[in-house]
Amino acid sequence: MFGGMWDNRGMTPKDRAYVFVAEWPAGLSEEARGAALCEACGLSAYDGMEAARRAAPLFVCRAEPDTAARSVGALRAQHIAAMSATHAELAGLLGPPAMRRLCPAEGAPEPMYLAHFDRGVTAGFAAADIRLLVRGRTRVVTAEVRVDSPTNLLSAKVNRYTGMPEVPAPVVRSRSAKYTELLDLHLRDGTAYRLDASRFSFLELLGRLGVSDIENTDRAAVVLAEQAPAAQVDTGFGADSSLTALTPDFMSVRAARGGTSRGGHLAFDLYSAILGRISLYRRGKRSATGG
Repeated sequence: MFGGMWDNRGMTPKDRAYVFVAEWPAGLSEEARGAALCEACGLSAYDGMEAARRAAPLFVCRAEPDTAARSVGALRAQHIAAMSATHAELAGLLGPPAMRRLCPAEGAPEPMYLAHFDRGVTAGFAAADIRLLVRGRTRVVTAEVRVDSPTNLLSAKVNRYTGMPEVPAPVVRSRSAKYTELLDLHLRDGTAYRLDASRFSFLELLGRLGVSDIENTDRAAVVLAEQAPAAQVDTGFGADSSLTALTPDFMSVRAARGGTSRGGHLAFDLYSAILGRISLYRRGKRSATGG
């Protein structure tokens, strides 16, 4: 994965900033994209062309914050919509509050909701304020090693050739995978809420339940998207490796918060947080240009 200027010796994850391309200019060739990335971010010719072939949004490189800011300025000077975020900024966005229920407001003049969280916390918002819906599925693989009680030698089979009892190995290994359906809601002001199907009651939102978490989560995304005409819907998690390539940089953040997922949830946390920041940047850019 593209390292860019992340050759600064001794730079820890907390010292880093990350450069992203939010949008490519229409008509800009891959060769021109690659040349711009090499010039602005110090990428090798190979890494520059690899990045240039990717659709935006994409992660470009790691760098010190000041260097990242200069790279962003150089890219914008070539009409490439770019932004940067520090490790601390992204870490603060990981793991948005998980909703337990989402109740439509009865009699409201427009679709509005009251979100219910743990410990009786609630928050209200209008569906029209949703600007981004990020749909994903995570997989967490659990490996279990169990030590069984040794077999009674008196009941063990005797090997006909050696005359010795055959005792099965006492260690039993097994692996299981748990899939979780997720939907993150990003609002106009940058607030984000999470629908985790394993912890969410769909009844108030959907009226009737489907046969699986996949169906219920997909239906929830459709309902909210239809009520939020300005919202973008992203289903690219798992297909875009450039945004989730940063996951190892944030393992310590998850561990410090008591998390146990070493890949799935953290990767989605990061993917959704980056898209949320890019969505904010795009909207600010359009407002500044009157678009």
